[in-house]
Amino acid sequence: MDIGFRPPPLQQQPGGYPLAQMPPGMPPNASPMGPPPAVAAAAAAGLTPTTPAPSTPPRDAQKDKLNTLFVGAIAAGVSDEWIETLLKTCGNLVHWKRTKDPSGNPKGFGFATYDDPDSVLCALRVLGGEKTDGVTLKAQDSSNVEKKMIVKADDNVRTHLEGHQRQQLQQDEAKIVASDNEKYNLVQQYMHAINSGQQPTSSDNAETTAESSIDKELAFFKERAAERDEHPQQQRQQQHEGRRDSNEYQRRRGDGFVKGPTEYHSHQPPQPQHQQDMATDEEIERRRKEKHERDVENAYYQREKRFESRENQKLREYKKDMKRELELEEREIKDKAYWLERLANWDDDVEMAKGEEPYYHDRSRWRRMRESQRRREEERDEEDRRREIQEAEDEKARLEEEERRRKDSRFLNREADDGKIALKPTKLNFNMPIKRNTLGGADEDEEEEAKKKRRVLVPLDYGDIDQVKTDYEDEEPLSSEERQRRVKDLIDSIPSSQEDLWKYSVKWDELNEDLIETKLHPFVSKKIVDLLGMEEDDLVKFVLQFIREKKGPDELVSELEGALDEDALVFVMKLWRAVIFETERKYKRL
Repeated sequence: MDIGFRPPPLQQQPGGYPLAQMPPGMPPNASPMGPPPAVAAAAAAGLTPTTPAPSTPPRDAQKDKLNTLFVGAIAAGVSDEWIETLLKTCGNLVHWKRTKDPSGNPKGFGFATYDDPDSVLCALRVLGGEKTDGVTLKAQDSSNVEKKMIVKADDNVRTHLEGHQRQQLQQDEAKIVASDNEKYNLVQQYMHAINSGQQPTSSDNAETTAESSIDKELAFFKERAAERDEHPQQQRQQQHEGRRDSNEYQRRRGDGFVKGPTEYHSHQPPQPQHQQDMATDEEIERRRKEKHERDVENAYYQREKRFESRENQKLREYKKDMKRELELEEREIKDKAYWLERLANWDDDVEMAKGEEPYYHDRSRWRRMRESQRRREEERDEEDRRREIQEAEDEKARLEEEERRRKDSRFLNREADDGKIALKPTKLNFNMPIKRNTLGGADEDEEEEAKKKRRVLVPLDYGDIDQVKTDYEDEEPLSSEERQRRVKDLIDSIPSSQEDLWKYSVKWDELNEDLIETKLHPFVSKKIVDLLGMEEDDLVKFVLQFIREKKGPDELVSELEGALDEDALVFVMKLWRAVIFETERKYKRL
């Protein structure tokens, strides 16, 4: 009956090699001489050792929850049997549950539940990498990607473990470290078996198969170490025997025999020890380079994973913003449709009978609300005006700066051109004939001057010069800066007090139907909506008709007091300022 090798328990002192003479890299608890005595005896007797199935008492769900760890980043292709084997090295594993996708394929994470907090702490230290380098497993597929397994505990489990550690402070720290080291050595053996591609044959003998392969490797390392220890002694013995045989051979052949080259070189010095270890050193260097390459590749995959995580987070935020904007647009469309339908079917009598609107059942409260809203709107309008003025000033300063730069550029270009002209050499033509004055040359010049003096002069009429000048000034276009400045001056010149406004002479000749419809109609409609909260076409038509008839502002105030109450005066003052502004701007061609 073939019984595989199982590593001895962690507390058992190994036989075979003494602890001080164990080869490097071997766990202190690994027996190099074969299976444990109990297993060997059972095999010799032809019996299979069996373990009685323990009775399973009812478990506490809360206790299991506090002793549960998250195990993630499991390499692809690593079976649950191997994961359970690794988890069992740290203590009493109750159960291991690995999540699966809808198609039944195992995912890369799961949950391990231990029986006691000490096992949980040991798993965090040994497998989670809190006190060791952790567990790095290679994928069992074509990718061969290595992943460092993650073993973590949530906040509740951490709190429970901290409380347990405070109660166990008297425990020897050295014993805990020694136990963790032994367990981690065993974990490294399992990890090597997994990364080398070994697969457990079944759930019952998976651990036995892995331990058997590990035992073979340990035996190989021990034999190599034993050979190294015995090699110097064998070399010395061989050298001694070689010298003795050579002396005996020379004595038999005699003194007169000349040695040949083969005999002279038959005994070479022994090969140095460093040459014998060269293969081993090269193997170590090769493994070190492979490990470095794996670490670099693993770091690259980790950075790629973090980058993908950040990009996915940005994508989720972008989708969330898009969804929020779409919901806002849909809400605005619904609100717009609702108010369009409601205002289209608005009936004052019905609303007054309902008494739901503040305008009908609490007029004073409605006025206070409107006054507050109007005040805020006026403040915003004033802020907009100040901003527009500031922008106009900034634009003016920018244009002035550009004009100054253009002038400087033209001046510099002119100076450069003058310099070029001054530096241009003068060409002299010595072949041109010299024109000499003859005896009658002076008379010809006098005749030419006389002809010029006798030219007929046409009289000019300056009667229409003023009209031409006025038309030219009217047609001269204004720059945007000058126009803005004049508009600002016009606004500042319009009085703001009631008395001055009523006394102001409005240029009614500039008022026409186009000005009323394009300028005054939108203004009146907006102000009526601001005051009443709704559109009143009849009231707007009444005010515009009053403007067409060119009546005074006092009469308009008295007419509107019934509908606007105390707001009638403020409304008429704003309207009158608008009338003055529009007529003056048209008169001044602004």
